[in-house]
Amino acid sequence: MNSRETRRQLGVLCKRLPEAKLGTLTDPRRRQGRRWSLRALLRAVLIGLVAGAKSLKDVESLSDDMSHATRKLMALRGRVPDTTLRNVLVRLMPDELRRCLHHQVRKAHRRKALAPTDLPFGIVALDGRSTTLKVKKGSPLVQFRKSADGVRQAYLRTVTATLTSSSQKLCIDTTSIPRGANEQSHYTHALDQLIENYGALQLFEMVSYDAGACSRLNARYTREAGLHYLMRINNQPRLQAEAVRRIGEIEEDNCLAETVDREHGCTVVRRLSLVDDVETWKPWTGAKTLIARRRIVIKPNGEVESDQIRYYVSSLPSADLTSDQWLRVVRDHWAVENNCHHTFDAVLREDERPWIVADAQGALVLLMLRRLAYNILTLHRCNYAAPAKRLPEWRHLQRRFYVALLTAAAEHVMGLRPVAAPARPT
Repeated sequence: MNSRETRRQLGVLCKRLPEAKLGTLTDPRRRQGRRWSLRALLRAVLIGLVAGAKSLKDVESLSDDMSHATRKLMALRGRVPDTTLRNVLVRLMPDELRRCLHHQVRKAHRRKALAPTDLPFGIVALDGRSTTLKVKKGSPLVQFRKSADGVRQAYLRTVTATLTSSSQKLCIDTTSIPRGANEQSHYTHALDQLIENYGALQLFEMVSYDAGACSRLNARYTREAGLHYLMRINNQPRLQAEAVRRIGEIEEDNCLAETVDREHGCTVVRRLSLVDDVETWKPWTGAKTLIARRRIVIKPNGEVESDQIRYYVSSLPSADLTSDQWLRVVRDHWAVENNCHHTFDAVLREDERPWIVADAQGALVLLMLRRLAYNILTLHRCNYAAPAKRLPEWRHLQRRFYVALLTAAAEHVMGLRPVAAPARPT
């Protein structure tokens, strides 16, 4: 990696790390005996996540292997012990880390990085996620279920909010589903949190959700909040029957929009059809549009691998978007899975290596830190000027950060603004 690229990677960290305002967090430790500031410890974890660390032990090794110039730029005094990191993480308040996520998103909004792309308004997609833990004692953050073999398993369940209308699919919020609740009952709380934190920014006007939260009560709640909704119909038999009756099969002669893409060697055809004027249907008085999307996957030999039709209901009148925009809105809902959740698993190893599994609060804190690291990576990735004008692979991007942290010399960091004042014992 050349000197220009090394400087660029370090410059990204210098700009993006302070945006989370880690210094505003409450330190749970007693003042006596502190050797590290809380901000320095959390910064070390974030740098490790961005650079591909697989454990707190890797974060310790990375802090020890950093060049002198990098360590000075990142305001780290030396090797950060993994035990110190864990002891602090399990005592932090997850809601305070959520506020850091909100600070980060607001900064991106001020830079005009979150403006809708080819859409007249912003859209946020919500979706649930479960992380397996090894917690035995009860906790308000943990839900227990029995697996297929009868083993009692603990799960940390959350709802992820992703801004799908922008080219940079940022995670803008994550809320924890408490014990005794599910995605459908938690929907109103997740929506209230989004409105409370971003309502003044007018970041979005529509909320999309999979079938997990599709209900008349949630639809009505969304409209009363002044927002439109797009929900997939699956657990609403009467509504789905109405959609099937009014739309029927989506063939070439009756589809309103179509896209043909190449994915994993196969041809993927997506077709969309919709009908409006459904608000007179009594059980769903807020509904204005019924949408059907057909997805056909064709193998290279011409054989059809899969053919699925999914139905959606929306409170937005069909005339407010073009047919191509409706198809994009339906497709972009899955960015919460394909961009966020997939990256959490495949790149940040959240399922395989959650780092903390025996403490629910510590696991949730690390989950929040992963969202902060994901946003740093995706903001840089979308602005990356690759020679082939293609987004670089996530692992390749992480590797560049790792190499820059280890090899940077004084000439690479000259003129860069340090992320904070040098860390000193307090």
